Amino acid sequence: MLQEAVIPLLLRESERIAELTQSTPREKVLALATLLDRVFYEATKEEQIAFNTHFARICYAGQRFGFKAESLRRVHWFRYQVKRLRQGSPASDSLLVQGLHVFQESVQLLSVLPGSTLVQTPLDQHPAIVQESASIASLKVMALRDFPDQHFFTASSEEFPEKEIRVRYGVPDRNENFQHSIDILKRVFGFPASLNLLDIETDSQGYYLPRAFVLEPDYLMDVSAISECFKDTGPEPYAYLVRKFLPHETSDPILLGNIANYFLDRLLNEPEVPWQDLFMETFQLYPFVYAPMSNAQVKGISGKAQKHFVHIKQMSKSGFLQQGIDPENCVLEPAFFSTEYGIQGRLDLFYKDGQQSAIVELKSGTPFKPNRYGISRSHFTQTLLYDLLVRSVFGKKVDPLKYILYSGVDVNHLRFAPTINSEQLEAIQVRNQLVAIERLLTKIQAGDDAVAVINKMKSSKGQGFTARDYARFQKAYDGLSNLEKKYFNSFTGFIAREHWLTKVGEENSETSRGYASLWRNDLEDKILNFNILSHLEIVDNKADQAAQCIVFKKTERTNKLANFRVGDIAVLYPALSDSDTVLKHQIIKCTISSLDRDQVEVQLRFRQHNLKPFDTKGFWNLEPDMLDSGFVAMYRSLLEWAEAGTNLRQKVLGTNVKKPNTEIKHKSLIEKMALSPEFFLLWGPPGTGKTSVILRDLVDWIINNTSDNILLLAYTNRAVDEICEALESIGGNTGQQYIRVGGKHATASRFLGQLLSSKISAAQNRAEILNILEGHRIFVSTVASFSHNSDLLKLKKFQRLIVDEASQILEPQIIGLLTRFNHFTLIGDHRQLPAVTSQGLENTKVHDQDLNNMGMVDLRDSYFERLYLLCKKNQYHWAFDQLEVQGRMHEDIMGFPARYFYDGKLQVYNEIVQKESISYILPDLEPELGKLASQKRMFFLPVRSSETALSVQKTSIEEADLCTRIVLFYKELWKKNGKSWDPEKTLGIITPWRAQIAQISDALAASGLKPNDITIDTVERYQGGARDIILVSTCVHSEWQLSSLVNVSSEGIDRKLNVALTRARQQLIMMGNPDVLKQDERYRLFIEQYGVDGWS
Repeated sequence: MLQEAVIPLLLRESERIAELTQSTPREKVLALATLLDRVFYEATKEEQIAFNTHFARICYAGQRFGFKAESLRRVHWFRYQVKRLRQGSPASDSLLVQGLHVFQESVQLLSVLPGSTLVQTPLDQHPAIVQESASIASLKVMALRDFPDQHFFTASSEEFPEKEIRVRYGVPDRNENFQHSIDILKRVFGFPASLNLLDIETDSQGYYLPRAFVLEPDYLMDVSAISECFKDTGPEPYAYLVRKFLPHETSDPILLGNIANYFLDRLLNEPEVPWQDLFMETFQLYPFVYAPMSNAQVKGISGKAQKHFVHIKQMSKSGFLQQGIDPENCVLEPAFFSTEYGIQGRLDLFYKDGQQSAIVELKSGTPFKPNRYGISRSHFTQTLLYDLLVRSVFGKKVDPLKYILYSGVDVNHLRFAPTINSEQLEAIQVRNQLVAIERLLTKIQAGDDAVAVINKMKSSKGQGFTARDYARFQKAYDGLSNLEKKYFNSFTGFIAREHWLTKVGEENSETSRGYASLWRNDLEDKILNFNILSHLEIVDNKADQAAQCIVFKKTERTNKLANFRVGDIAVLYPALSDSDTVLKHQIIKCTISSLDRDQVEVQLRFRQHNLKPFDTKGFWNLEPDMLDSGFVAMYRSLLEWAEAGTNLRQKVLGTNVKKPNTEIKHKSLIEKMALSPEFFLLWGPPGTGKTSVILRDLVDWIINNTSDNILLLAYTNRAVDEICEALESIGGNTGQQYIRVGGKHATASRFLGQLLSSKISAAQNRAEILNILEGHRIFVSTVASFSHNSDLLKLKKFQRLIVDEASQILEPQIIGLLTRFNHFTLIGDHRQLPAVTSQGLENTKVHDQDLNNMGMVDLRDSYFERLYLLCKKNQYHWAFDQLEVQGRMHEDIMGFPARYFYDGKLQVYNEIVQKESISYILPDLEPELGKLASQKRMFFLPVRSSETALSVQKTSIEEADLCTRIVLFYKELWKKNGKSWDPEKTLGIITPWRAQIAQISDALAASGLKPNDITIDTVERYQGGARDIILVSTCVHSEWQLSSLVNVSSEGIDRKLNVALTRARQQLIMMGNPDVLKQDERYRLFIEQYGVDGWS
C-alpha cells in the first residue's frame, strides 16, 4: 500500500502537471504517465518481488490490492494510449483528463484514503484496444493466478490488457508435454510470472490452448548453453550449472576448434591466403596456449590444423556454392535475439539472398554417437534452435537450410540438419529448466549453509566428461568447512542476482533497466536516458578490409551526449524506422574505437566480405552490449578459491592471518608494505599519491631488492594507463621490463608499444614468445582483461600481486586469483565510490553472525573494505596502513571531507601552495560572484526549483544558466590574470543526470563557449580525476531524487558526496535546492557551513 506520507506528494504533483500552462498536452500526459508508474512503484516497493516491467508491477498490484476489473482496465487503457502517443499519435486535453481520473482512482485504491469523491469516467469511453483472433502465433503474458484443480491460470497481456485471459495447461495432444515447465512455473517462479505463449488456439469456452510455454522470455539463454546439455542419453540441465564454476582450460581439441573458426573467418574473406601465413597468425592469437607446448605438440597441432585448413578452404572456394550458398551473400558471426523463444545466439555463418537462407555451424571435432543425419545430438539441437532464432527475426516465411560443417572428418564435411518440431519443443523445455536453475540461484541468501540447487547438482552423476565435472565440483565443495560453505553460497546467490538483474533488469518508478531494455524500451526512452546512438549514417565502410571498421556520421537526430566511451562494446543494427529494435534484425557485435561530437567509429569483431547488409539506405543504431563472461569469471573465482588448500582459503578470507616473526621498526611505509608477511592493505584518500608515488616506489623497491615477478591489476583502463605512467617515471630500463595485457582501443596511445600484442608481433615461434615473456618481470592489466588471459599464470610464476583501485572490485571478482600469489598488496579507498551493482541492500545485507564476525556485512562491499576493516578491528597493524598527506586539495576544501569522511586524518602536503590565500585580479563581470570567489574556496549557492519543475524532472534550467554564468566569469578571470585555460585541468562540472549534462551543454553553447572547453560528467565518471575548479549542479527537485544523489556506506559515509568534493584543487561551488538537499544530514551540514545567504 501507499505510505500515508507519500500520498499528498503524489496528489500535489498531479495538480502541478494539470496546471502546467507552458507545456503541451503531450508533455503533460507523458509526465502524468511517469507519475502513475511512481504510484504503483511506491505501493509495491516493499514486496520481495523483482518486477521486470511496469506492466508486471501493475498486474501484481491489481491482484494484490483487489482492483476491480474495470479499474485495472482503465489503468491499462491509459498506458496503452501513452504507448501510442510515444509512437506518434496526437495528444489531447481529454486524454489528460481521463489520465487524471485513472491516476486519482489508483491512488485511492492503493491507499487507505476514506470514501471516494472521484468522478468515474464511463467505461464506454475506454474502447477495447485490440480484438484477438482465434489463432495467435505468440503472446507475451503475465500469469496471475493458478487454478490447479481446473488446470488453467489467469493471465494478462500488454497486447490485450483490458481482458483477463484463461490459459489451459496439461491438455492431451496439445501441451501436456510441457507439464514439467508448468511445474517449474509453480515451484520456482510462482505467480505473477512472465511467460510467452506459442502457437495458441482458443476453444469454444474462450480458453487459450498454447502449444508451448516460454518462462521468463526476456531472459535470453544462449543457444550453445542449451544445446550442450543434450547428451546421447538425453538432456542433463545440471551440466549447465557445473560448467559455470569450472575453469576454462584450452585443451588441444578446444585450441583446434578456435583455430578452425579463425580459418573460416579468414578464408571466407581471402580464400587464397597461404597455409603457413594463416597458421602463424594463430600464434599471435593464442600466445599463452602455444608457449608451454613442446615442439612435438606444436607439430601435432599444426598437422591437425592443416587438415581443417584444406577442408575449410575447399568449402570457401567451391563447396558452399555447390550447396547453393554463395559466399558473396554470407555474413560471419551475426547475432540474433528472440524473446519469442527466450534465446540468443551467434551463428558461425549465415547466408541470405531474398527468401533463400542457410545456417552453417562449424565443428572441428568428429560427431560423437551421431544420429541418422550423421550429427551429434548437441550439434543437431543447436541447429534447431538457430532455426527458431532466424524465423523469429525474419518471419515464418523464411525457411533456412541448416548444416553442420565437420571440418575434421575426411568425407561428407557438410551435413544437412532437417527441422524436427518435437525436438525444438524439447529444447525449449530444457531452456526453461536452465532459466529455472538461474532463478533458484538468485534465491540463495547470505548465510545459507544448505542450498537445494547445489545439492541437486552434486548428486547428479552423468557420464564421461560430465561425470568428471560433477565429481570435481563435489570434491571441492565437500572439502569446505561450514563457514566456508556459507561464504561460497552467499556469493553464489549474489552473483546470480546481479547477473539476472543485468540481463532482465528491474524497473523502478521511471524506467526499465537491464539488457532487456534493448527491446523493451522505445526509442524515445533510450534517447531520454542517453542509452543509444541513433540515426547514424555510414560515411566510410571498411568492414571488408583488414581494419574491419565502419565510420558513422551523427545526424541531427542523434543524441550527441549519449553515454558511450571509446572501448565500449556495442550492438549495431539497421534502423529502417523508429520502432526498429534488435529483435527485428541480425545484430553485428562491435567495439567503439573512436568517438567525437560528429562521428563514431566501430571495429567489428569479425571481418565481413559481404557488404550488402550494410547497404540499407537508412539509419543505423548503436546500443550498449553486455557479456556474460564477467559473471562466469566470478563463479569460477569462487571454485578456484574452494579448490585451494585450507591455509590459502583462510588466508584470503582473513580468518587465519600470519603474524610477522619479529616486530621490526621499518624505515619507511614502502618497506613495511614490501616486507609484510602475506598481504598488505593501503588505504589512500584522494590526492595522496596512491599510484603516482606509492605504487611506483613499491614496484621500484621490489625490482631492486628482490627477484620477484609482479602482476599489477586495476579495475579500469584509465587506472592501468596511470600505472603505466607511474612505471615509466621510475626511469632506467623499467619500460623494457613491463608488458600490458589488453586491447588497443582501451589503451592510451603512448602505451600501445607496451601491449603484449605489440611485443610479440615479430615472434616466429613459441621459443621467441617464451623469451619475451621471460624477459619481462612486470605485467599490467585490468581485472577483466586478465581473466581472459589467465593462462599466463601457467607460463610465468608471479610472486607478488598488486591491485590498484581495489575498493572498486567485488569480492568474488578477485578471491580466486588471490590464492595464486605468495603476497598481495591492495591499494584503495573504500570511502570513495565502490563497484557498480544492481542489487539493493535488502538483497545484500548479511544477517548471519558467523559471516558478520569475519567482516561480511554487505555483499556489495569490496574485498578491500572487508579485509581492511577486519584487520583494523583485530589490530593486525603490520598488514594495513592509511595515507594521510594529500597534495591535491587546498586546505579549505579539504576541511569538510577530512572531518566527515576521513576521521580528521587528512593534512596538506605543500603548505605554501595548499594554504595560500586567494589573490585574483577581478574582472568587471559578475561582481557579486567575484566577491565570493575572492574570499571563499568553497561555497553553496541556493537555486530553488521553479514553479513548473516536476518531482522526477532531471533538468534544471536555472542551475544550467548559473553554471554558464560561473564558467563565463572564470574564463574572464583567467584571462584577466594571464592564466592559460586547460580543458583537462582548469574547470569541470559534476551533475547526477545525463539530461542535466545536456541542459548545461546547451546553455554553454548558447553563450558561445566551446563544448570541448569544459568536461561535464557524472560523479561516477569523475572518480580518479581532478580540476582546479569544480562546479556541482545537484539538480534535485524532490526527496525521491535525493535518494539517487547519495551513496551511503555501512560506515555512514556518503561516497558520492565525498568523490564530488574531493575533485577540486582550488575552488568548489555547489548549487541546488536547499529545501530538498537539507533533508539529507550530510548535505544539511555542508549547506549550513558553506551556504551563501542572499544570493541571486
